[in-house]
Amino acid sequence: MKLAKRLIVLLTLLALSGCAPEVAPPAPRGRDMVFEGAVVERLKSINPAAVPVFQRATEAGDRLDLEAARAGYLETLALAPDFPDALRRLSAAESRLGQIEPAIAHARRAVAIDRSGYNLSALAEALSASKQSDAVKEALPLAQEGARLNPDDAFAQAILLQAAVAAKDSKLIRQSDADLLRLAPEHPTARAVAGLLAAEDGDWERAESELLAAQRLGMPAESIQEILDQGVTNQARLRRALRYGGLAILAWLAGIAALFALGATLSRLTVRALERPDGGIAESAQSVPRFVRRLYRFTIILASVYFYVSIPFVVLIVIVATAGGVLLILSLGLIPMQLLTIVVVFGLYTLIGIGRSIFVRLPAPDLGRRVAPEEAPALWAISREVADHMGTRPADIIAISPGAGVAVLEEGSMLQKARGNGKRCLVVGMAAFDGLTQTQFKAILAHEYGHFLNRDTSGGRLALQVEASIERMAESLIHARQNYRLNPAWLFLNGFIRIFKRITQGASRLQEALADRAAALAYGGQTCIDGLTQAIRQMERFYIHAQYSLDREAELRLGLSNIYQEPTLPDALQTKADGQIKEELERATGPYDSHPAPRERIRYLRQFSDMAHMIRNDTPALDLLLDPKALQIEMTRKLSARTSGG
Repeated sequence: MKLAKRLIVLLTLLALSGCAPEVAPPAPRGRDMVFEGAVVERLKSINPAAVPVFQRATEAGDRLDLEAARAGYLETLALAPDFPDALRRLSAAESRLGQIEPAIAHARRAVAIDRSGYNLSALAEALSASKQSDAVKEALPLAQEGARLNPDDAFAQAILLQAAVAAKDSKLIRQSDADLLRLAPEHPTARAVAGLLAAEDGDWERAESELLAAQRLGMPAESIQEILDQGVTNQARLRRALRYGGLAILAWLAGIAALFALGATLSRLTVRALERPDGGIAESAQSVPRFVRRLYRFTIILASVYFYVSIPFVVLIVIVATAGGVLLILSLGLIPMQLLTIVVVFGLYTLIGIGRSIFVRLPAPDLGRRVAPEEAPALWAISREVADHMGTRPADIIAISPGAGVAVLEEGSMLQKARGNGKRCLVVGMAAFDGLTQTQFKAILAHEYGHFLNRDTSGGRLALQVEASIERMAESLIHARQNYRLNPAWLFLNGFIRIFKRITQGASRLQEALADRAAALAYGGQTCIDGLTQAIRQMERFYIHAQYSLDREAELRLGLSNIYQEPTLPDALQTKADGQIKEELERATGPYDSHPAPRERIRYLRQFSDMAHMIRNDTPALDLLLDPKALQIEMTRKLSARTSGG
């Protein structure tokens, strides 16, 4: 790599310039007193008067007072000519003073007298400090021999490293640097070389760490910073960002997988809890489902929060994918502008779609036509009767909608709902009254009040907010034609919605099963089955009937007066309705269904005996309204306006 080669060259300049004294330690932090004692004894045997002079010179060298050290060693040699230890240390002082020629000469004399590892290393140091290529070449084998004779001496390994750098021998540089770090981990140049070698290997984070360590240990800050600025710091930051970013993305993906596994586990727990052989729903709903419901509530909150936590990851992936595409196109040389525009537009539209999904406001629920107590006193009375029978508070609002379903919800803040102070709303579809007896209608109301009893309506707004955000993101991506598999945002959306629906709909199925249980305990299993079956039949027929009537109105330009009292369906549509009713009653529950399949609900409800003491009222549920025809006409107009977009 070009950068690594520049770094090795820079290290060579450091080693051969005024920074050379840093290569070999300028002053040992603590001398080996056994070794020093042996040197002094040898000198004493030659001339005892030279001993104090030699010791003072050594102390001066340790203080980096190189001139005093040089003078002291020269005086020692005058008293003890050709004493090799004095020649060696004099050479080191002269070398570090830049007096290369005398340093080489004195070191050669020391080697000639005593070819020890220490003297060989001193000669190699002096020769390496020379800028003469012949001297540098001569230094390497001498340094190798010195290191071989003293394999555990840091000085010998430091001189070998210096010679290897001067000779630009990459293999030897690596080996000698590793040996020096083993012997002297705090050696500044060894750490600097380790950093440069790490940079050459592309290990940028270790390179930065080693170079900064070398700077702390005494290497010139300007030289280290120059190396760092040549790309080491930027590359290290990039590697850290990629590593931590990759780990974060892996953790994020693991979280999504965990949510999926948790949703699947909860589904299995729900099925087992509701189908226990020792009493099934009637017995197990008292304990296990309560735990499962709490776990579901926690999981839904976790999944909802996880959606918003995921947004930055998706944004990051889209940005990286877009930037990568742009860089790839630019690297081609001849830039295809159309392709470049497509990639940039892909990124921008996807990011806009993601941004729009964050700022979605939930619309207020459309309750339909609110019915005052004086408009339908019997309906309000039966609502209160069912609430009292269930042991819960009755609805504060009753509304009639154009459809065929029956539902409950709560209005108010999250705190009000949590405290049970929200306004309870009962919404009854106009078509739901048809075909039901008042006893069956009570059973259906009991199911809905079971949701109030179990506090099912007290939460869920966060989940609805997430669903609205997902829907807005999907709409934005589809509108911008970014809904293809290679788009990370679309891929995430498709995967997350399946996980989220699996969790939320699983919780909804459990709520429905427990609401069935509450209704069956209050009004009997068979009564609930009759009401459920009739409600399903009426719902399937009504929607086919309504569509037929609206299409007929548009075709013949007839005004609908009362869609709930239109003529019977043609035979073909009646057959279609009967087929759909049969299919609905016989189908199995899917993983994304909000309610258990009717056949499973019926099987649950059969576990409950009917209430023998209950007086049945077979009066039509439609009689609960004072003026049902007027409400039917009003709901017809609403349905017609809603369908036509008016």
